[in-house]
Amino acid sequence: MSVEAYEIFNPEYFTRIKEIEESEKRFVYYTSADAAMSIIQNEAVWLRNVRSMNDYSEVSHGFDCLVDALKKDNGSRPLITYLDTLFPEFTKKFGEHINGWYPYMKEQSYMICISEHDDSENENGRLSMWRAYGGKHPVALVLNNGPLVNECDAFKAHTYPVDYQGPDHIKSRLLELEGRIRQNEAFVKSMNPSEVEAWIYNVIKQLILCTKHPGFLEEREWRVVYNPLMNPSRHVKSEIVNLGGVPQQIYKIPLKNIPEEDFTGAAIPEFVDRIIIGPSEEAPVLLDAFRKLLTEAGCEDVSNKVHYSGIPLR
Repeated sequence: MSVEAYEIFNPEYFTRIKEIEESEKRFVYYTSADAAMSIIQNEAVWLRNVRSMNDYSEVSHGFDCLVDALKKDNGSRPLITYLDTLFPEFTKKFGEHINGWYPYMKEQSYMICISEHDDSENENGRLSMWRAYGGKHPVALVLNNGPLVNECDAFKAHTYPVDYQGPDHIKSRLLELEGRIRQNEAFVKSMNPSEVEAWIYNVIKQLILCTKHPGFLEEREWRVVYNPLMNPSRHVKSEIVNLGGVPQQIYKIPLKNIPEEDFTGAAIPEFVDRIIIGPSEEAPVLLDAFRKLLTEAGCEDVSNKVHYSGIPLR
């Protein structure tokens, strides 16, 4: 996909990805010791249905905001109708597609949530995240960014930054998009209508699945999103598991390199930069266990890769 198209349709995403790559920013996954052990031993991460998320209300809110933004009497409606002047019957075709994929996106999207990680958090992690995730024995997996921002589409799963915005966010973003299209009308008109529709669909998908209340800003969250019905990958397998007494379907992304598809850096020794054992009465035991787990996974210098947080969680 061209840089010019990115700068027209989704410059916010393009800018955030470039910042991550250029700064070599790492990500972190705060979870339970049990889940972290499973990731390392099975060399795979689990994506759960959005309806099972702690903050599904935020995702549901995004859908409501989209419906409101696309109403005929609302401020962002001109984006769709304006595109009719560039591509005949664009509104009709796009509307049909929205009605088709809307329930699948809302009910059959799967994701895993991670956060940006700062160098200053290497030793202790982030107190607010220890309080919110991982239960009695929390663990943080600090991850190199390569596989998460790789342009390779082998898994059909895409990493998006979360926007911490109010209820008018989607409406304002669509209005801004309309303005950029008008400014670059000749370029957009030269595109295939189906390509334009795909760009707008991806922008809308990001907006409705990755918008949260501003009060969660300190989480600096990103989401890896996958939809098996709309864009399946032969590399991503499903399984029914029991989580907290609730049998549910999950999708597993393997942490393995696929060199024939230019996907590298995903094997445990390359992907896991370090592990921080969170505040726990069993921290010394967990420390030994995760050093052994990483050794068995082929990692070197594990004594410097695993240590426990000194935060006295109360």
